[in-house]
Amino acid sequence: MRLKVGFLLRSLLVIGTFLGLVVLWSSLSPKPNDESPFRKRVDGLLPQGDLADHFKPVVPWPRVEGVEVDLNSIREKH
Repeated sequence: MRLKVGFLLRSLLVIGTFLGLVVLWSSLSPKPNDESPFRKRVDGLLPQGDLADHFKPVVPWPRVEGVEVDLNSIREKH
């Protein structure tokens, strides 16, 4: 039985790619001593007090004086 050079090179390429991906996977996986990105955060970042007071707009809505437009009548025309 003869082994061809192309078969050996292709086999080495497949095995090398697999081993390279395994090394890359193991280097990117989290270690047991790393802190978890999914652990609960400290509550110091959350707003304190009433949330309605916290989310009030900075600039009040402007009062616009003008003619009211009946959108239903425009829609019914078309």
